[in-house]
Amino acid sequence: MELHYDMIRLAIGDREFFAPLDNPRKMLDIGTGTGRWPVEMSEFFPNCEITGTDLSAIQPVSVPPNVHFVLDDANEDDWLYSPNSFDYIHTRMMLGCFEDFREIIKKSFKYLRPGGWMESQVRFSVVALAVGRVSGADYSKCRSSCRSCIATMGR
Repeated sequence: MELHYDMIRLAIGDREFFAPLDNPRKMLDIGTGTGRWPVEMSEFFPNCEITGTDLSAIQPVSVPPNVHFVLDDANEDDWLYSPNSFDYIHTRMMLGCFEDFREIIKKSFKYLRPGGWMESQVRFSVVALAVGRVSGADYSKCRSSCRSCIATMGR
């Protein structure tokens, strides 16, 4: 996970966020994984309460005082927070993790304060066909298999 995090950061120009944040008080990181993003964001915003949620408790115990981790499933109808709680909600590489990501976006807006930001950083794979290596038919077969797997998972 750490290597993947580094690769994504490199791909997006070594940035943690793109939203025009101005002194946020509360942030939420959905699908925090190892918790590295909230820890690094605490360096930019030491006075902001940053919460990372995930289904697995794999985050570090020793973190800055403004960083907290909670086991939570964003698929649930209600989150652990009051509506209008956050100035910024972040996801990274979560497309395909939820049955319908549009629902996660809709819920995020419920929990954002007026004027808050929801930012989802995703990567779309682009497959280049090398002449003589992969035929269009092989690529179509691969794509069809991937779609079938995703449909089987309910995503």
